Amino acid sequence: MLTSSPTILDKKYIKLILQISLSEISFCILNTLSNAVETIGNFTLKKSNNLNEIEEEIISFIRKTPILQSK
Repeated sequence: MLTSSPTILDKKYIKLILQISLSEISFCILNTLSNAVETIGNFTLKKSNNLNEIEEEIISFIRKTPILQSK
């Protein structure tokens, strides 16, 4: 039985850069081979003094953003 292992051609050379503050989430997906930005985005968080609410909003944003769900 022949099994195929991943080759260098199967690998993706991308890096996720994620910046989170109390007011905004910013992200960038960088192709490390070409050193080019593939995707850039940001999301403004609701003003809140409750850190649990902010945390839930951040988690929800990440779960609902398809580009952040891809492998």
